[in-house]
Amino acid sequence: MLPYFELFGRTIPMYGLCILIGVFAASFVMVRGCMKKGLLWENAVIIGVSGLGIGMIGAKLLYLLTAFRQEGLAEAVHDGQFDALLNGGFVFYGGLLFGIIGAFLGARIAQVKMRSYENTLLLLIPLVHAFGRIGCFCAGCCYGKPTNSIFCIAFYNPISDAPVGVPLIPVQLMEAAMNVILFLILYFIEKKYPNNRLLTPIYLFAYAVQRFALEYLRFDAIRGTFLALSTSQWISAVVFVVAVALVFYRLRFEKERRT
Repeated sequence: MLPYFELFGRTIPMYGLCILIGVFAASFVMVRGCMKKGLLWENAVIIGVSGLGIGMIGAKLLYLLTAFRQEGLAEAVHDGQFDALLNGGFVFYGGLLFGIIGAFLGARIAQVKMRSYENTLLLLIPLVHAFGRIGCFCAGCCYGKPTNSIFCIAFYNPISDAPVGVPLIPVQLMEAAMNVILFLILYFIEKKYPNNRLLTPIYLFAYAVQRFALEYLRFDAIRGTFLALSTSQWISAVVFVVAVALVFYRLRFEKERRT
């Protein structure tokens, strides 16, 4: 675990560095994808930056709602505890929802059709997310359940959120690996069928199932629960239904377009 490191006398958070590395890797994939399709990568940058920026706001908002609940959040704002509010983490699903809104806003700003850039930009989501989960591992947040298995990790830095010295399931690394695999699957599908309209629902379907299952291995109390399911599991169920509906909608749309 390495939540921070020193560079030229400055303290650098590993979580932020991992996200930054993920963004650079995603930018390379994005530019290369746009060039292969004859798209202007500058427009993709506008869409991507808009999606990332607004997505970060959504990720922070859902974190605050989950971590502080309604009463705690109102009390923290009333008491002026803004450091506690700003220094906390992010929730991916909030970032995904707001990021989609931000991407469409970016497409409007760039005056292009989102459909042209959708598949290229979609590939970036699991890639950046994988680096983000590595950042979670370094920070000791989003940790897994205690285990006696040899496949475990113990955190000893007292500033981490994880219980100190307790062997835990490395669920952060598991999700990072699954996101890399998901990225590769989507990459090869998009490479073989570059203009297909099912890449987005495939991603939503796959991630919803993945996240729903992994939540059973999580142990951090900040996730929030309702009727024995975590907040992310309820959202995953909704995303699953949306993905299935989107498949039928797009298949029907494509069929009508060809007739």
